[in-house]
Amino acid sequence: KDGSDVPLANVSATAEGNAAALDGSFQANLAQATNKTTVQVDVAKSSYQVNDLVISGQNSMTLSADAHEVTVGGLLSSGTNKAVADNQLITHVTTGGAGDGDTLDTVTISGGSYGIATVKANGNGGGIVTISPLAAVVDNSLTTDTQVNLAGGKWQAGSLSVSAVNNDDLDLDADSVSAAVLNASGTELKNTVKHAAAVNVGSTVTTTGKQSYAAGNAVDHDVDIHGNGYGGISTNGTVMASDLTYDAAVNLGYTAADKVFHSADLSPCDPFYRRHGS
Repeated sequence: KDGSDVPLANVSATAEGNAAALDGSFQANLAQATNKTTVQVDVAKSSYQVNDLVISGQNSMTLSADAHEVTVGGLLSSGTNKAVADNQLITHVTTGGAGDGDTLDTVTISGGSYGIATVKANGNGGGIVTISPLAAVVDNSLTTDTQVNLAGGKWQAGSLSVSAVNNDDLDLDADSVSAAVLNASGTELKNTVKHAAAVNVGSTVTTTGKQSYAAGNAVDHDVDIHGNGYGGISTNGTVMASDLTYDAAVNLGYTAADKVFHSADLSPCDPFYRRHGS
């Protein structure tokens, strides 16, 4: 669990390239961690005999992939050290409203997806010219789909709050700065993140106080790539590529027959958006 008492699942992978005492080991060294989890909460129209109602679906996963060489007999192992993480989180919460005549003080309906990844590759032993020009490769992918649906029925309450939020915390590091194999000391880092959050409101909601509907993405990326000039012209030494997509929408007047869509893109000035790295 983290500080918010959300249970965290963990998947980790570690790969070490071993060096022989004389001529080293020549290989591709892969550490790969993958996950696909779905959390689905479906609550039909129900009668609630409580003051404060909370309906929630939370989905979280921590991935760790570490690929690196080791030293045996004073020699570093050679070969491409590649760390791969692929995390897919789907969280859908759907409610059908309260019973006729039910009046609640507060109603809180939420869905959340939280992806954490630590992905590191160290290729200081260098790659092998005839096999690959890359000594260290990091390939991270995170996809979230979080939807909270008020699919018909009625809600009567003092206040009602509905939210769909994605969070991530990524620590990515590809390092071959100490590798010294000409045309085989390249470094590559790829980071692909696609977040989608939606609140779809198709219920009749009557409150004496506040109604709140929010969809957003909170991101925290620490991305580092370290390379040198030995990677060779063909690999440009170091290559870094990011493909980042953040979608968030609140759709009023939603019905079950509607196609769920995401129409509002968050920008870096949005309070849900946070990023740092190098």
